[in-house]
Amino acid sequence: MNSVISAVCFLESTVNSLFWDIWDDIDRSESEDDPIHYPDMPEGERQAVADAEQSPPNGQKKLSNRLENAGILGKYNIYLDVVGHDEFEKDETPAEPVARVLDIRNELVHFEPRWIEGGGKTETNNEYDFEESLQDRFDLNPLMASGNAFFPSQCMSYGCAEWAIRVSRGFVRQFSTRIDRQIHPELPLPY
Repeated sequence: MNSVISAVCFLESTVNSLFWDIWDDIDRSESEDDPIHYPDMPEGERQAVADAEQSPPNGQKKLSNRLENAGILGKYNIYLDVVGHDEFEKDETPAEPVARVLDIRNELVHFEPRWIEGGGKTETNNEYDFEESLQDRFDLNPLMASGNAFFPSQCMSYGCAEWAIRVSRGFVRQFSTRIDRQIHPELPLPY
């Protein structure tokens, strides 16, 4: 359970820190005592972020307003859009598996008690869709029998924890590859 929540925290803190550090770099003056956060960032990229906040193009909202209600994946795509790179497609790898990790986190954090009927898919059985969306992504909890509810009994397993971490790290690596720059010290670029 903590691994899933931590994986999502990693994703959100990484993108939030990226924006925060760039805004901090823009606001401060360079000096030896006050180095910028991303010295390898192309100046055009830093300027694109500044322009998106200070004078957004084509009648768009200011960058901070766009980020205000954006989800985690949305924030990564906003950054990619602002700096002129292709956004992640929500139904493709690496974004789609991240969306499933977010679904698990949401089930854990925003739990709402509900009656789940057995017998497979029905119009009102969202549990079945949730289970189906996670099918074959990770090993289920071997200590729980197949008669137990999928979530949390079978789903919360070492396999789920390992998968959530792998998916989150892989997503940040793919993001770094798209912008051609390492943004997290523990995740070097794959080349």
